[in-house]
Amino acid sequence: MLTWNHYEGTAEEWNNSLSQAQDRNIFQTYEWGQYKDSSKLKTRRYIAHDINGNLCGMCQFSVRRLPLGLHFIWSAGGPIFQFNGVKQENLSELLSTLFKKIHEEYSSALIRIHSHVSNTPNLAFKFNQAATRPIFKLNTGFTIAFDVQKIPDFRKNMTSKHRYYTKKSSDSNIQWVTGNRDIDLNYLATIHQEMVINKNITSLAMGLDELVLMRNFLPNNLSVLSGTLGGTPITSCLILEFAGIVFYMIAATGNKGRQESAAYAMIEKLFTQLQESNVQTFDFAGVDPITKGAAGVNHFKMGFGGELIEHLGEWESASNEYVRVAINFAIRLKGGRA
Repeated sequence: MLTWNHYEGTAEEWNNSLSQAQDRNIFQTYEWGQYKDSSKLKTRRYIAHDINGNLCGMCQFSVRRLPLGLHFIWSAGGPIFQFNGVKQENLSELLSTLFKKIHEEYSSALIRIHSHVSNTPNLAFKFNQAATRPIFKLNTGFTIAFDVQKIPDFRKNMTSKHRYYTKKSSDSNIQWVTGNRDIDLNYLATIHQEMVINKNITSLAMGLDELVLMRNFLPNNLSVLSGTLGGTPITSCLILEFAGIVFYMIAATGNKGRQESAAYAMIEKLFTQLQESNVQTFDFAGVDPITKGAAGVNHFKMGFGGELIEHLGEWESASNEYVRVAINFAIRLKGGRA
């Protein structure tokens, strides 16, 4: 028998438990939930134990209140279920009891989870016993991952074209700076704004205020790597780290940076830093097999030689079919994908 309860403990206790799970990720940390709370979402945390009192599940949700008394309840990176000694045959029960508890609290809701665990037929079958695939997704479901400490020669795994551009940009006089001070965040915000204007992709705008807010809630997890020429930032990226797993969150390269192919040298520099910091896994974030405009990003990320992974991805449970359809089409209007 599995029992889910509201989590009432401290941030440290939550994160310590989370760090023991194989499927841990930054988006299930206590601090990420606090950050989302600042954007007028309500964070709810649940924890499950088996009949013997052993921890077997954790899940953090962001609750968004919608018109007409509806709620969209979203878990990025959850639920967490890969703990040592936990039997996978109970996974469908773990999910179904979680959904049941939340539906008892929210009478008209769509619950959506996005698991970062690698997809397998067995796991997908168990998920499908408790939930269904969404009509419209929020994410692609694919990423590129690197086992950082098992790659002694980063360039060796690249395509020949990526090796050429990495060497070319590394030979430039780019100066690198790492940190999460206001000036580091301003470097990224400046380049990101330039990229948004040049590519006319205002939907991706990320201002300095938002970056500062994220840093303030995750000061020990967030870091920015920036490359400058003559004191001017030309390329930059923001990463989030938790318990040896790094997520590539935001990146931008300006006009001068593209001329220097600076993003290639930045990824190599980042990878070197991760190796020196004994990071275990680098998640290069999403790649998109459908959207035509994503071809350039896909080519860039995949050319470094990481492992293409399909996540278990998004699953949902609705109070009823009307709620499911209504909220899914609202997601579609906001840019969700078929």
